[in-house]
Amino acid sequence: MEKKEFDLWLDQLFSYEFLTECIPDQEMHQFLLDNIDSYSDEVILNILRCLLHSYWRPMDRNMAEQYKNPEVTKWFAEQEIPYNKSEYYHRIINDYEAWEGLTWIVQLVRNSPMDAIKALSLYLTSECGTMSDFRLIGIGQCIDIIEEKFIKNFTNKEMALLNLHPRKFEILIYELYCAMGYNSELTPATRDGGKDVIANRDSGHGIETLYIECKRYKTTALNPEIVNALFGVIMRNQEVSRGVIFTTVKVFSQLKDLIPRITVLEINEVILLLNSYLGYNWDERIDLLTN
Repeated sequence: MEKKEFDLWLDQLFSYEFLTECIPDQEMHQFLLDNIDSYSDEVILNILRCLLHSYWRPMDRNMAEQYKNPEVTKWFAEQEIPYNKSEYYHRIINDYEAWEGLTWIVQLVRNSPMDAIKALSLYLTSECGTMSDFRLIGIGQCIDIIEEKFIKNFTNKEMALLNLHPRKFEILIYELYCAMGYNSELTPATRDGGKDVIANRDSGHGIETLYIECKRYKTTALNPEIVNALFGVIMRNQEVSRGVIFTTVKVFSQLKDLIPRITVLEINEVILLLNSYLGYNWDERIDLLTN
């Protein structure tokens, strides 16, 4: 597909002259994902707005008329068809929007893209039984777009981490866990070798407690002694579920798999988490986040 062909479709989409529940085909969708950096944030947000707006289809109007017909509802009752159990029924019978708009999630996309994805996923779970295949595809496409543009965005992120003071890196990870829904504690800035952040939350099966070690390196490699030391600290405290090491270097797979109860996250994985929960522009707000 050529860019001019996709841009022509964009012009039609932004005109709002026709109903669009999804990007028309997989080739166009893949073109957007592959070239997403060539489109501004606002263009991408407008695509999301267009795919997530509220609407009625002709079929929805017909269904509303049927549901308002006493003979039809009597037949449903005789057949024991639970026609009035879905929220879709209540929307169209009361002349609300058949398909309520989800454009409010656009407000979340910049600063909390993972929350936007969770909201869309919950919508799919709730409405998949009554929504059209095109709407189903469109919601999935929106999730792909958010991931590609606002989570898998590494521009300037690596240098932002490497230029951080080690203590500010610890503060940033503390803020990350707060955003992820943990009750978090930043430990004093001492070189005691153990834990920089303590995070806990109710997992539904009990309290999950994490000891988190932050290693902001520029050239130094993460060595096994760091992993073993954190494991030793965890073993001395039975309340701790597991440990996590955040580092700003690449890590060999052997080191990642060294101890199952210790998760080792290298720099690209750290960036993905920061993008997901602090917003893809966290690097522009890094002074505010770490002060």
